[in-house]
Amino acid sequence: MPKEEPRGFSYKKRTKESLKERANMKGGNYDTTFKPKFTQWKPKDGKNLIRILPPTWDPEDAPWQSTEHYGLDIFINYNIGADNSQYLSQSKHGKGEDPIAEAKREAQAEGEKEFAKKLNPTQRILYWIIDRTDEGAGPLLWAAPFTFDKALSNLCIDEDTKDVIFIDDPEKGRDIRFYREGTGLNTTYDASKMKVLPASLIYEDEVIEEEWLNFIYENPLPSVLNFYEYDHIKSAFDGKIGIFDEDGDDAPVRGKKRTAAAEENDKGRDPPRRATRTTEPDPEPDPEPEQEPLARSRRARPVVEDEPPPPSRSRRGRSEPEPEADPEEDNDPVDESVGRGGSLREKLAARRRSRTPVDDD
Repeated sequence: MPKEEPRGFSYKKRTKESLKERANMKGGNYDTTFKPKFTQWKPKDGKNLIRILPPTWDPEDAPWQSTEHYGLDIFINYNIGADNSQYLSQSKHGKGEDPIAEAKREAQAEGEKEFAKKLNPTQRILYWIIDRTDEGAGPLLWAAPFTFDKALSNLCIDEDTKDVIFIDDPEKGRDIRFYREGTGLNTTYDASKMKVLPASLIYEDEVIEEEWLNFIYENPLPSVLNFYEYDHIKSAFDGKIGIFDEDGDDAPVRGKKRTAAAEENDKGRDPPRRATRTTEPDPEPDPEPEQEPLARSRRARPVVEDEPPPPSRSRRGRSEPEPEADPEEDNDPVDESVGRGGSLREKLAARRRSRTPVDDD
């Protein structure tokens, strides 16, 4: 006789991804810059130790970025509307019409320079990172200040030899130690205290390392960005969605009374749609320091401090000699079909080789 199907209640487990997304969602009528299933990181006061992971996106995925980098340039408008929401700049990312950019042009035309200045988007540099003090969290998103990224880039070029330190290399990359000091508008990352540590692996356990690399390969940075429609942003900016918290520390940037010309331009648009999101705002970013971090001494070498690797990581900082390279390896053609076959490390290496310019002597 055929086996009868069970009736009634049947327990179904949730996926790890759905649980993680719920863990990152909190109450409130807020919009977010990044998709809520990804966890954001914020530097602690004092010492921080991180590893920046390699880029895994193609240039066509981020056409607004003009240079190759392990970090992704993003532009954010902060404190928009009644809920102090954050929105990625539509115009800076090539996403079409931008209500905040339009409001900025109107303010400039009316001579309101201070209000127009508040509508400038802030440039941040988005990384996938590993927090060495919390490695169990896996890859985390950090939208770092532009000045931090600039100071770090300077540390990665030897002023004397001009050699480049590839801090994001999976096998020969470097951890970064830096200090976050101050609060609010006085937050700083002193470049004179930043250190590029000795070469090391991303992680001593190859299985976990491969899991991390696969994760960022499947979730390239451009794919984590959360863009909203024109009407949604305009509604938030005009104060038509959300509830204003009178006890908030930051004054929201809200739209002014519309001019007759602006109202005439909006007649052809569909009525703004009301927001229904239920996520908390992204972690408040550190404001850009008023001055750039202190420059290094021109005689100071940018590389590493001489200290032994942590004893708990046996594979990182290993001292055995590097295996000899296969003499035929460099003659093999570069695999242009990155993403098909081979390990992720091989894919990243092939992509990096294919983008490295060759000097013609």
